[in-house]
Amino acid sequence: MIIGTIVINILKIISTILLFCNINNALASDVFLLNPDSIEQQIAQDPARINEIENYFINSKINENTILEEFQPKLTGAYSYEETNQSFQNFFPVISPFTNFTTSIDKSFQSGIDTSIGNVSYRRKYANNRPETRNALFFSTSIDLYKNFFGRTSKSKVKNAKLQKEISSLQKQIDSKIFKFAILRIYYHLVLNQESINVSKKLLKLSEKQLADLRKKYQNKIANIDDVERQKMEVMTRRSRILSLEKTKEFYLKQLRQLLPNLSKKEIQLSKYDYDKIEKRFLKLFSYISSKDLAPKEYSLYDEILAKEKSSYKMQKKINSTHSDIDVKLNAEIQRFDGNNSLSDSYDNIPANKDDEYYAIGAEITIPFGKVRRDNEKLKIRSNYLSYLVKKEKLLSELNSYHLEFIKNSNLLQKSLKNQKISTKSSAIILKESRRKYKQARISLQRLIDDQNVDLENSLSRISISEQFVDLIFNYLTIFTLLDV
Repeated sequence: MIIGTIVINILKIISTILLFCNINNALASDVFLLNPDSIEQQIAQDPARINEIENYFINSKINENTILEEFQPKLTGAYSYEETNQSFQNFFPVISPFTNFTTSIDKSFQSGIDTSIGNVSYRRKYANNRPETRNALFFSTSIDLYKNFFGRTSKSKVKNAKLQKEISSLQKQIDSKIFKFAILRIYYHLVLNQESINVSKKLLKLSEKQLADLRKKYQNKIANIDDVERQKMEVMTRRSRILSLEKTKEFYLKQLRQLLPNLSKKEIQLSKYDYDKIEKRFLKLFSYISSKDLAPKEYSLYDEILAKEKSSYKMQKKINSTHSDIDVKLNAEIQRFDGNNSLSDSYDNIPANKDDEYYAIGAEITIPFGKVRRDNEKLKIRSNYLSYLVKKEKLLSELNSYHLEFIKNSNLLQKSLKNQKISTKSSAIILKESRRKYKQARISLQRLIDDQNVDLENSLSRISISEQFVDLIFNYLTIFTLLDV
């Protein structure tokens, strides 16, 4: 009986342990460790924004295919049936019923030529006579002799659509990089935020120790109550600062979850990082960019986009310049036919009836009248030019202005960081001396607190300058996306 009870208790303990293990595993699975590598993996697994970028590219591909559809062959069929009791003229027999069936394969070419090949089959009946079947094979063509001569318009449309697709492909690469950089910007801000929290917690721990020491001294009638309260206020201030930093951290995490919806229900934690190594990497990149007198266009896809935009402008100008042109077409058709009461015999006899052929040739001309069409052509050309000019000026301006802004601000930030490092080093020495003197009762508590605050502010200011570095570099990378951090 006793053994049975022991076994049951052991089983209960094992079950409890397993339950806690499962809970811990479940909690662990809901934790996302944030670092540059995990960000890359998450972007691939959580393609919400990437799908949006991809859709923009697909639309340009649809536009290209819509134009190419015009030059794809197509099968056309038509059927009609007519029946009447009236003759065309007196003494003419009634022709009824009358059926007509046409099938053809039609194709337009980019060179401005339209072709059609097929057959026409119709059957008619004269009064009470036996129905007559008539069949013909035909080939027809229409050649544009002016507006789209040798395909100057249609080929330009195809080339322009291809250029727009290539521009969209480049923009897709840019947007994908910008999306990645937006997440990395948040990551490095979280790193710097954590550094601020670490510094603040370190000083908070020291302040709490000082408060505990002062309370003991007060109990032993060595310290005054105002010193205790003063130190207590300092502890509360430090805790409030940490809470403010935690709030800022949650703001960054919210931004991250908005960009990566798969993380919305997960706890996000920073992986271990080497702050000094991160700082050195950023400073190295800063030095490299700052060494460039002119904007490094080789690191930007916008320069390539601009070249394609120029080609697209020329293609669109060709298209628009034909808007008010006259339209002249040469039409030609040849038919070979045979008449036989048997449908199958009729088709069999067509190749042999070389004398039973029909030829037709003609011209078609369309001349637009009025001033509106010509004015509209000029407006289209002007609008196309202004659109290209705006894109060109915007892209060139961004390439040059972003680089110039970076050079100026990076020099200022590097000087600020250098000065701040000196100041931080000095404040650390002063604080060390202040602590020694305070223990020797050579300075007041307020003096120690002031020196601690100066040291904290210097440390946080250095981190604040680093945050400005992060913002500056990632703003720069939105244009020069082929650089990386």
